[in-house]
Amino acid sequence: KFEASGTAGILNIILKKSKKTGFNGSVIGTLGYLPQTNLNTNLSWRKGNVSWFLNGGGGYRESKNTNRNNAYLSTGDFRETHNESISKSKNDNYNASGGLLIDLTEKTSINASGTVRTFNGQNVGNIDYVNYGFNNAITTRNRTSTGNNDNLAFQGDFGLDHKFDDKGQILAVSLSLQSNRSNNGSDIYQTQNNLFDLENIIDQKTRNKTLIGKADYELPIGENSKLEAGYRIDINTNNYQNIITQSTSTLPFTLYLEDYSYRAKYEEMFNAGYVQFKSKIGKLAYQLGIRNENSRIDIDYLSFAGDAKKSVKNYNNLFPSVFLSYEISKDNQFLMNYSRRIDRPRSYFLIPNPSYSDNQNIFDGNIDLNPSYVDSYELGYSISKRKFTIKPTLYFRDQTDDVKI
Repeated sequence: KFEASGTAGILNIILKKSKKTGFNGSVIGTLGYLPQTNLNTNLSWRKGNVSWFLNGGGGYRESKNTNRNNAYLSTGDFRETHNESISKSKNDNYNASGGLLIDLTEKTSINASGTVRTFNGQNVGNIDYVNYGFNNAITTRNRTSTGNNDNLAFQGDFGLDHKFDDKGQILAVSLSLQSNRSNNGSDIYQTQNNLFDLENIIDQKTRNKTLIGKADYELPIGENSKLEAGYRIDINTNNYQNIITQSTSTLPFTLYLEDYSYRAKYEEMFNAGYVQFKSKIGKLAYQLGIRNENSRIDIDYLSFAGDAKKSVKNYNNLFPSVFLSYEISKDNQFLMNYSRRIDRPRSYFLIPNPSYSDNQNIFDGNIDLNPSYVDSYELGYSISKRKFTIKPTLYFRDQTDDVKI
């Protein structure tokens, strides 16, 4: 029923529609050291068959991080490197959302909501390197960086819920549209032995659009059985632009780092359908499910140096699941579960050259990465006594078809 990606479990999701009438509201504030402030307001109103809500808030946060590292290298001669990194950041964020729920009939309701979020951040970093090379020759480097991040996101959600009867036969349909824009900039200045050596200016722009559509159907069969089925489609499009310019002590002009300046488009579409059946035979309760997911990923990459790479990945997978429980006595039961999962590499790991901030630490994506698959087994025992529940669990996970590097 749920996405096959990830390995986390889902415990007893219960959704309840609020029945409170009239106006309700709350205000929550936070104060913290460094400093950290946050204020959020939640307002809702319900009367008759119409209800609405308004939420909004914002916050400010500062942070500081210090990291020290010692490395020892052996490449024909003995080398030792020490570095100390100190970074400080400031950011503020704001969000607002509103929604409307209308009960068209006693069994049919529609809902719509919208959200806008903003994030602005600034950061300053300083790294000192001390290298001890052959014959104890000492080289010192200092790298300072200033950066900023500007993020704006919108989301709109629409839904319809229909009850066919009072026995639990339900159809839920929803559509979510999301758009996100992110601009990141960095100015990195490097000196070696206290003399100017290198400066990089990085300008990164990302645009993301996502569509998620879902339909879920539930059909009770008798007193102990239920059939569930549904469909989900995810369409995600990312557009990347990364431009890096460089100045050095030996060149009187600024040039592009053409191998690390690029434009890329990443598109993914997942189609998934599932069916599962749950029932009970005496003291044995079971749920059997099967999910089919078809995945298509398109990557189109072009660097300023003319290095073009294209990749189309298309794969289809079945994900079975089995959940068993045997009741020994009241509030005592054995549990045994099996499920198959998928671990997809994120776009950041697939796009070549997604990050260049330090010429000693360069991260390259690999366009040939493929998903890996996980078979998860769990065996547990649950015992409840009054207000306490104890549930020891033994699990085993086997990961196969590891990502190609």
